[in-house]
Amino acid sequence: MDEYITVARTKPWNGPEWHHRGFTLSEVKRLDVYSFGMLCLWLLFKDTLSETPHKPVRILKDWDGANLFTQHAKTPSGKPFLEVLKSEDQMPILAHELLTITPNLDQERRGKINKFFLCLVRDPTDRSSDFAELLELLSQESIAPPYITDIGQGEAYLPSPFQVAGSFVSFIEADYRVRKYIFSCLKCQATSYHCEACHNSAALQTAFCYKVGFGISSDEDQTRHWLGHERTTDDLERELELVRNADLSYAEEIARLMNEGYNLRMDYVGEYLQAEILETSDAEYAREIKDMERVLGRSHTAIRRLKVVLAGILLAKDEFERAETLYSEIKVQLESDYGCEDSFTLTATANLADVLVELEKYETAEKMVLQALSGYEKLLGPNHPSTLLCLNKLALVFQYQGKHQHAETLCRRALVGQESILGESHVDTLDTLSVLGMILTSQRKYEEAEKAHRRELQLTEMARGQEHLLTMFAIESLAVVTRLRKKYTTAEALSRGAIQSLEKIFRKEHSDTFKSIEDLALTLVEQGKLVEAEKLHRQVLAGREKFLGSRHQEVFRSIDALARVLSAQGHYKMAERMFRQVIVNEKKVLGAEHPDTLTGISNLAGVLFQQKRLKAAVNLF
Repeated sequence: MDEYITVARTKPWNGPEWHHRGFTLSEVKRLDVYSFGMLCLWLLFKDTLSETPHKPVRILKDWDGANLFTQHAKTPSGKPFLEVLKSEDQMPILAHELLTITPNLDQERRGKINKFFLCLVRDPTDRSSDFAELLELLSQESIAPPYITDIGQGEAYLPSPFQVAGSFVSFIEADYRVRKYIFSCLKCQATSYHCEACHNSAALQTAFCYKVGFGISSDEDQTRHWLGHERTTDDLERELELVRNADLSYAEEIARLMNEGYNLRMDYVGEYLQAEILETSDAEYAREIKDMERVLGRSHTAIRRLKVVLAGILLAKDEFERAETLYSEIKVQLESDYGCEDSFTLTATANLADVLVELEKYETAEKMVLQALSGYEKLLGPNHPSTLLCLNKLALVFQYQGKHQHAETLCRRALVGQESILGESHVDTLDTLSVLGMILTSQRKYEEAEKAHRRELQLTEMARGQEHLLTMFAIESLAVVTRLRKKYTTAEALSRGAIQSLEKIFRKEHSDTFKSIEDLALTLVEQGKLVEAEKLHRQVLAGREKFLGSRHQEVFRSIDALARVLSAQGHYKMAERMFRQVIVNEKKVLGAEHPDTLTGISNLAGVLFQQKRLKAAVNLF
């Protein structure tokens, strides 16, 4: 029997069959289809439906002219107009009549869109639940929104009048390419409109963009140029004041959902990886932050939101020091604005801990995670998704500190909660499963670790697909544990596949790519393929030195791994020099009693024994 799911009601997008009791999964899909259709209707015809139409729409003859997508639009009897249309199964007819008066649509396009809007029928069993089929009807070659008209070399008009300041918060939350597109459209309209009022409006908005750096680099000369003689600096200042004084806090419903653990932001890093622009996207955000800080001030909410996106991009690019600086700034500002126990402050604290882990600042990272965990437990409770996510972060910190048993206990507790609340395929659940596999591997519980990583890979492939970055990470983890279980052929195949995919997703010189190459080299060593292993270890060492510098712990480990391969090939003198080099650096950076330092000394002693220099080897201890 299907499990029943409780669905929130979000007016005006909800299907007419909504009720407060549960729905089956198939019923939820049809509810989602209706909501998607309502959203598309609003996007395509929002201008027509936000004021009394200038063209006749029969079905709206009793409409009072208020925005149809709010509760303000009433029938003569005082009922919400949109809810009446839903209950009387009039929504597909409304869509049809709106399409009839829409220009620039040929018969084939109009027919496809009419077919799409059959998803708004009242009876859910008559709706298609095949999103792929519905999206095909809305494919670019099938439809162009009626409020955007092609001009020139692919440029487009925005609705007039269009005001950037009025929707500034929405535009800041969007992909930076949206802002560039809006600016491009406004500038084009400012030079091509024949209507004087339309031209002046677009010119003012273009001047605003140049002033604040919205979609284009800030330029005072261009700002003055586009203000021209028809507009004054007072007009521009009014636009700026709208942004400076705007309430940029999240709407109550959005804030509630975010506090409940829902991630409502777009996956910027995933999007830019897929579009192959991750390497350049950080420069766009850094430029926007610099320009907007100059006009709006460093404490403006929009600046903070841009910094959050930029920090995430830098973290994905392994630029950890820059990411740490940004997350620290965000945390300080949020503590000042909202206090230490606000959910956004706690999220910033947890994000900072992620960067500190990458920088191997484990004690500080532990402090940050404990602070966030304590705050989430008080604010949201012990079983909230954010609390459970923090448990996983703390387990990871303990793992890196060598507190494996404590880490395993926390990780299993987080996993049980996440599977119960979020489901086994949720990204947080899969991340915790991956960390559990790592912890079990560290304790030499290889059979359990392999089971955990195989389950992680299976669930990730089902949820994300075979080419997704998280799938590559799962393959990489499985490759490590299969090597440790002496399944070398399987481990080699897994590592080679992960490397090939990661080089497509990132670049050849990226930390995750280096890790997979290093894992492959270790597998080759176990198979006696020492020459290829040496080549791979040299590749990893050169890359890590380039990006991390010569005094980073990962670099020390790469030198140690290369020296061991050289020793295995009988190149004892070369191996000895490398072991001595790494021991000196580890003593300075990590300390004489650090496990890595002691391992290096042991490896050096082994090389000296191989050279029959027994006294020198014994003197090391």
